[in-house]
Amino acid sequence: MDIIENNIIIFGNEVDLSYYFYKYRKRWRNNKFRMEKYSFSSPAEMRETRRRWLDEQKQRYLKKIETFEKEREFIKEHTIEDDTSERAFRSVLQSS
Repeated sequence: MDIIENNIIIFGNEVDLSYYFYKYRKRWRNNKFRMEKYSFSSPAEMRETRRRWLDEQKQRYLKKIETFEKEREFIKEHTIEDDTSERAFRSVLQSS
């Protein structure tokens, strides 16, 4: 991977090889981060990391639900629920 990652040309046309290995360098950069992030020294460390990740996801979803509920309450407060006031509003619009 050192040859692909550092773009070291041993044999061949530099431009063609660079173009050919571009997608492999891109994939390697993406996977290298994951390999470093998810290399664990023990199963206990892996479980702890997974638990932390799940807790973060749970907090994120709870925050979304809370935001949704606040938006729903706001809409309920600002929606015309009284049928008579809605009819009066429509009659004003029709008369003008």
